Amino acid sequence: MNIRRSEIWLVNLDPTLGAEIRKTRPVIVISSDVIGVLPIKLVAPLTEWKEYLNQNIWRIDAVVELAQAVYIFEFKIGRSAARALAQIKENRYYEKYRLSGKAIHLVGVKFSLSKRGGLTWVDNRA
Repeated sequence: MNIRRSEIWLVNLDPTLGAEIRKTRPVIVISSDVIGVLPIKLVAPLTEWKEYLNQNIWRIDAVVELAQAVYIFEFKIGRSAARALAQIKENRYYEKYRLSGKAIHLVGVKFSLSKRGGLTWVDNRA
């Protein structure tokens, strides 16, 4: 089986440790393909959108902070990458990084469950 970065797979996440969800759900592979010979893959579980989550304005899907830049990601399944980017801007997720002096990149990502690796994204600077 050749599992590649950015592909989406259904994975049984049981057994788990702590308060993790014990069920089969889609995950995106975030491990580097360069280290693909290792039998372990790093994945991030995906969830479907629920309207009550609109109230969680503090919720950021992922932040990668590097020496010179900050990347703020919002992931969507079934909604557009542009909508994901708009959510970052509307909720001003970037505000706490403004004084860092680093370049701030806002990245909206849409995943498609209909085909593996089906993703689109838009990037914008804050």
